[in-house]
Amino acid sequence: MSVNNRDQYILKNVIDALVTKLYDTPYSEVSISELCRAANISRMTFYRHFNSKDEVIESYLETLLQKFLKEVVQKNRFASYIQYENMILAFQNVRNHSRYVEYIIKNNMGELLLRKLIDTEFSLSLRSQETEEDRFLSIAYASALYGVVVNWVREGMTISPEMLSRLLINLYQDKIKRY
Repeated sequence: MSVNNRDQYILKNVIDALVTKLYDTPYSEVSISELCRAANISRMTFYRHFNSKDEVIESYLETLLQKFLKEVVQKNRFASYIQYENMILAFQNVRNHSRYVEYIIKNNMGELLLRKLIDTEFSLSLRSQETEEDRFLSIAYASALYGVVVNWVREGMTISPEMLSRLLINLYQDKIKRY
């Protein structure tokens, strides 16, 4: 197994172990020792890859967002979350990883998700760096998307990603553009 594959394997095992632990245990009560036992790795291996549990969560979230960005780039869809196809893709990814997103929300780690959504919006939107106004517009879009994601997940994701995306695109075009 190559070093990169081994690192991915360890990351996957640690994430899976953490998500499984979070099913029954609050995040603050999950110890590194328990996590290592559940992931079948040593503490030394854990600390070779991570500095903390928070870093595990952050690494996994970063991996998910990088996969999302890769999909966007492959489909040549730069512009922001506010592009319909990108928004659908974002909601589909949330649905595919809903258990993980639920744990982030449930364990009061939403600030991390929000920060990553803002960073991703900056990566998607070439305009986000043009002016101060554009930068804050990107932050506002990502923050609004975060709020929608949190409520959508809490309400059981009963609306399809396509329908939710269309609703938001119409809202942005019809209501927000006026201001």
